[in-house]
Amino acid sequence: MKSQNLKLTATGLLLALSLGCGSSKEEASNSSNSSNIGSNSQIAGKGKCSIDMDGNSQFGMKLKAYEDANWGHRSDLVLVQMIRFPSDFGSSDQNAIQLWTRTIDSSNNWGSWKNSRFYLEAQNSSGQTSRIEYAYQDLTWQQMKVAAQYFGFTAATPQDFFNRVRLMAQLDSQGLSKILTAKIYYSTSSNSPEITALTPLFDANPKTYAEKHPSSLVALHPLQSLMQMNYTTAQYEYEIEKFCF
Repeated sequence: MKSQNLKLTATGLLLALSLGCGSSKEEASNSSNSSNIGSNSQIAGKGKCSIDMDGNSQFGMKLKAYEDANWGHRSDLVLVQMIRFPSDFGSSDQNAIQLWTRTIDSSNNWGSWKNSRFYLEAQNSSGQTSRIEYAYQDLTWQQMKVAAQYFGFTAATPQDFFNRVRLMAQLDSQGLSKILTAKIYYSTSSNSPEITALTPLFDANPKTYAEKHPSSLVALHPLQSLMQMNYTTAQYEYEIEKFCF
């Protein structure tokens, strides 16, 4: 992984700022890369939500499988909620966050990193979702503050922003991405904290999952601590739904 050159667009235009560095005009709902998984009966026993297992006290995220109202769960999109975010990210308008994905084969060999574009969306007090229909390649603190204004609130800190806004990440067209990594790039420091989580959907039962996947992925399963429990499929599903949002 490596950072992109972070350059802000001209100030004064809200939409222009919301597009930002590395953005592109790609409609999430009309993506040619969409891949629908199907009805709930086809995803029985699957983990629809996930959480990073890094244990970082300042940086954490949850993932949730994206469900289309008409077509069911989609394998090419995943919702991202930042549950903890470093306060020092707000020290510079140039600090940025990026999302990355990569796959792994049965021999535990990782593939190349792929920068994952993402969208921003927020819910109002009535539960209605509003989205900026542009795909970000990276998101700076300056862009977060402007996006917050677009959604109708003021973000005093990065955590303020993520308390209201979530990301919708675009995965590869076949839904083959096994992990999603969020990485922060500081403009004045080489420190680049990152967190990683399994991308839904995956087997909620960690024992069954471990039988079919390499150890690097098993270590990221959010229910790995329950590996020795004699739970039913329904019980594992119940436990993993605790990570949903």
